[in-house]
Amino acid sequence: MYEASRLVRTMEVIETNWSFIERFHRHTWENSDEVKKMDFERKKRILYLFAKKDGEGATIELKRTIDWGASIVRKKLIASESID
Repeated sequence: MYEASRLVRTMEVIETNWSFIERFHRHTWENSDEVKKMDFERKKRILYLFAKKDGEGATIELKRTIDWGASIVRKKLIASESID
């Protein structure tokens, strides 16, 4: 979704941050059908809003989705710190 924007700096930031969270993302998304389903539904909603040319709604939904994903990663980070 982000690559389509052709915003080079944005992609650099995303790729840099991705390297920090990839293992938590992979573990969570690959091991939870509930998370996979929610992720799919959220992305489908964002694409629907873009297709309807509702940029404001799509932006709001994208921010909510990023926050949702970040909250999952934070939980995994906290859980991994308590194990160490």
